[in-house]
Amino acid sequence: MAHLRRVTEFAAAARADYVHTDYLSLAASLRRAARQRSLVVVLTALPEMDQADLLKAVRMMRPHLPLVVVLSDPDLKAAAHLRPANRAELSRTLVAQDLWTAREQTMRELRRLGALVVESAPSDAGVEAMNAYIEVKRRQLL
Repeated sequence: MAHLRRVTEFAAAARADYVHTDYLSLAASLRRAARQRSLVVVLTALPEMDQADLLKAVRMMRPHLPLVVVLSDPDLKAAAHLRPANRAELSRTLVAQDLWTAREQTMRELRRLGALVVESAPSDAGVEAMNAYIEVKRRQLL
């Protein structure tokens, strides 16, 4: 219960901002600072410009357990599945399909690397992260 309270307090204090995420620095700092295996929660919106850095960082995080909370993008999904009626819509749909495919591939690769991946609406990300944490504790993954 004490761990859950600390995680909840930390998560409640987090604030969103538009800044570049340096996944490699995160992984390097984690390797220096954390002495015992830990759950590392990463919130992200895929696709990102530096998806390769995210994948490399997850590899670097071993032996820690990364939990990647991917914020859902219903507009991108809808655009990727749109049946285009004209050339402009066709272009948008093709770009959206490429982005959607890259997003799905990244999530599969994260799972293959051993990360837990949760997809969630931004409004539910905190709840989904806590549910994943509870599942980690239940399955004794740490």
